[in-house]
Amino acid sequence: MKMGTKTRTPGLWETPAGHALRVKVKRGSLTIERARNLPGTTLEEAMAELARLRAEVVDEAERRSRGEAERTVTVFARRWFKVLGQRVTRGAIAMSTAEEYLRKMETHFLPYFGGMEIDELKPSMFSDWLVWLSEQRRPATRAGRNGSSYAQEPTPYKRRSLEYAWGTAKTFLDWVADAEDFHRHPMGRVRFDIPAEDVVAKDTLTPAEAIALVDVA
Repeated sequence: MKMGTKTRTPGLWETPAGHALRVKVKRGSLTIERARNLPGTTLEEAMAELARLRAEVVDEAERRSRGEAERTVTVFARRWFKVLGQRVTRGAIAMSTAEEYLRKMETHFLPYFGGMEIDELKPSMFSDWLVWLSEQRRPATRAGRNGSSYAQEPTPYKRRSLEYAWGTAKTFLDWVADAEDFHRHPMGRVRFDIPAEDVVAKDTLTPAEAIALVDVA
């Protein structure tokens, strides 16, 4: 961007159309630079906008230097876990509930979505996630009490377990939507549509078969 004529104020230039801004902030090896064109502005308006831009860049640099600017799903999940811990402390939810949320997130949600940016989540992704969920199997070992573990058959997860994972994901994203003031909920109107498990009916005798059996006896 062509900056124009530099003024006495660092980061502020006069242009034929108005003013232009450029702010650069360094924090160690991190450098953040932002530029902004302000057509039709007075000097006072440009000065005020420069102050706002500088504050934004400084704040971003501080956050990124602390590793807090990353917006992956995993980063937001870790924040949510802290919120759950605070709710347990206040007595708002039971410890067992928070632990189950964490377990479902770690087992079913984060392996699929964890590396994605939270802003990239779309409703269509959750339909694909359902397909992925239905193909998953339980691990061959499961953690027990006091650091112990025991073997289990790596069978597919029960529908009820996957439905709970779905509910956990929605609860998490409800929190994200409120915390980030999202205009569109990432899960949208996607429904949990994994088919119900087949129920194997018990063998029963027809009345005629029962009578025949009695006659034989």
